[in-house]
Amino acid sequence: MSPFGLLYYPQVDEGSGAMYELQRFVNRLILDGRYQEALNQLHSVMRRNRADFDALLDCGYVHSQLDRWDEALAYFRRALMAKSFCSDPSRLSFLWYRMSIALMAVRDLDASMNAINQAEQLLSTYDHGVDEPEEYARIRAKIEYKAEMGG
Repeated sequence: MSPFGLLYYPQVDEGSGAMYELQRFVNRLILDGRYQEALNQLHSVMRRNRADFDALLDCGYVHSQLDRWDEALAYFRRALMAKSFCSDPSRLSFLWYRMSIALMAVRDLDASMNAINQAEQLLSTYDHGVDEPEEYARIRAKIEYKAEMGG
């Protein structure tokens, strides 16, 4: 399990139809820690649409929860390429936040700081939860500390 834990995970809360129900099902699997089942469902979505932003983001998230940082980064980078398909700034902010953690885990601290900066910039574009600014500041402080300590 990731040392960064599951502070928050943005759940799908609007929509209808089969895709919405699948997203809710996958959210529940992730929140329940049933990561392999979630990956199986997400891979079935990506077989239909390789550029599905939410599936890519969620795959990256699941891999990060399993400490599979290289795989997480690969999915996060693919999600960034598909970000034009995402209209939800909270999901984009979450992507940058999780990417900053993954980059910190692989000791790419400059890129990690850039990612948390991107996440923080998006905070002003949506109604976020109370914990998000504090969590982003906590990650920023952790990156700065690691940089001071030499990685």
